[in-house]
Amino acid sequence: MTTRKLLTRRTLFIALPLLFAALALGALAAIQNTPAYTDAASPDWSRGALIGSASLVNPIALAPEPQGGTSLVWVDSDAERNQRLHYARLNAAGEVVVSQPLALPQPRPETPTLFRMDDGAFQLFYLAPPPVSGGGSSGAQPLGRALYRALISSEGRVLNSARVSPEDRLIRMYSVVNTRRAFAVFYSNDDAAPGVYYLCVGSDGAGAGCDAAPPGRERTVAPAGTRPNAAVDEAGQIHLAWFERPSDSVGGLYRNRALLYYARFNPTLGEPIQPLMLTAIEHDTGVDLKPPQIAMDRAYTTIAWVQDKRGGRGNLESRAFYVSFPLGKPVAFAEPVPLTLANTGKLTYTPYTNSRLTALALPAGPPSNTVNDLQWLSGQTSEVIGVALVGLRDKQRAEVQVATLVMAGGQFAGYQLVNRALLPSNQPSLALDAQGRLQLAWLDSAGGEGYGVRYASTDPQLAARWGRLDARDVAYRGLTFFWNELSFLPFAILSVPWLFLPLLALIVRTLVSGEESLAGRGAWAALIIAIALHLIAKTALLPPLPDPWAPAARLAVLAVLPAPGLLALWGYLRRVTHRSTIVAYLCFAAVDILTSLFVYMPLTSA
Repeated sequence: MTTRKLLTRRTLFIALPLLFAALALGALAAIQNTPAYTDAASPDWSRGALIGSASLVNPIALAPEPQGGTSLVWVDSDAERNQRLHYARLNAAGEVVVSQPLALPQPRPETPTLFRMDDGAFQLFYLAPPPVSGGGSSGAQPLGRALYRALISSEGRVLNSARVSPEDRLIRMYSVVNTRRAFAVFYSNDDAAPGVYYLCVGSDGAGAGCDAAPPGRERTVAPAGTRPNAAVDEAGQIHLAWFERPSDSVGGLYRNRALLYYARFNPTLGEPIQPLMLTAIEHDTGVDLKPPQIAMDRAYTTIAWVQDKRGGRGNLESRAFYVSFPLGKPVAFAEPVPLTLANTGKLTYTPYTNSRLTALALPAGPPSNTVNDLQWLSGQTSEVIGVALVGLRDKQRAEVQVATLVMAGGQFAGYQLVNRALLPSNQPSLALDAQGRLQLAWLDSAGGEGYGVRYASTDPQLAARWGRLDARDVAYRGLTFFWNELSFLPFAILSVPWLFLPLLALIVRTLVSGEESLAGRGAWAALIIAIALHLIAKTALLPPLPDPWAPAARLAVLAVLPAPGLLALWGYLRRVTHRSTIVAYLCFAAVDILTSLFVYMPLTSA
């Protein structure tokens, strides 16, 4: 061997591990870095643009602008980690033109709801800890919140703010609807302190437009109710849904049972009109029953909710259910309908008419054990469209992604996946702009203690503009793909049984014959037997391919899989003069193991 060839081999011996380490570090840095855009996963949605950062998993408020673009409010924190609300405004081109914290006087505001007024200003509702009576410390503050309202300009300047809820009322959840004349506000505390209450806030933040007298007076809607949600139809009629916990004969509560109620609401009298119990809900211990979400199309009213299992026995999961009835004709249901989505992002979309989405997919494959944070478009629209989180098992994307859902004729018509990202999604919010395009905002895990705030739209111009890939996008995709492949390295432990019997047979044969070279027929027979044992053990121990794979396709994959290993073996036999039986097998086995890890194993999680 010449000196030049020796140096070349030594250089490769050093350079290849260094290159592999550099790629691994680059891939690790890529997945920890928050990309400017997430990939779109459906034909209608743009990529998800990163428009800011949040400090808390909390709802994002969306208020579309009449001429395109939108305004958003979410929870952020300053350098001292003081919680605050952050305001941002995007123009029609998707550019952030305003982004600044809101100078609200209350500490730790959260759960914002934003309404755009005709003059371009905004009415903002939010929760915050109430002042401590007697000047106590912040550590003594109660667990409940008070409801506040603020008037803010389009530039994010707070013009005024005031408390909405009564001084003696603590709130955990609330729902606000704009009746065009005033804001109808419904709120409750929790199951331990039941009661759904209503008050009117005028469009001017005082009493303008309120039918009830005096404005701002609290009315009891459902003494045993909790978790209210309201929607207003095109005629200005308010529709209300809430839960109640039935009491037993002793006076306690059945914690694993809830009743879903619906009623139209009369704001003048401040009371529901003929409340009806729609269905009884039985659930396991440890389930968080999230507020019902109500929406209407031209013919049906749909109410959906999520049962989020966070503890107790059994697997943790979140499941969604719904009931639908003809508009204005509520009926009782023996049981709700499950809202099931598939656990894979590999969907088959088919064209869909009469929808703001051009194509929908039906669930195909095993059901997902995560359908969470469900929310409908507010009010009455031509169709009921919602957004939810769905759990996936695909390796090339995070385990939780955002999906949009469509209801037609009171039935689930299909859905789309919005994004394809390596970062789990959270808290999606959906809105409809004046041009009939959907707007969506959500959070994703940005690393550390923060969250990225994402925005996407069905605006075709925005989808085209954000869909152009640059060098950073290509590099990010390549590095994240490499990192996903590296994630299968721990499965190398599965290859130990594949190697055991073949190596044992070759070692015993070498010790008995005293000959290790691949020279005679006996050595060739031993090598063939070792490879056969290897393939049999591998086929028996590899995890199966998913159900959608046809048996013939599975056999074809298993038949083609050894080809790279056999090619490596052929290269060794051709280039090496003094050939070893054990080394020849190890050449085949090493390449076959890598092929199985980086080609076959990803298919099992697809």
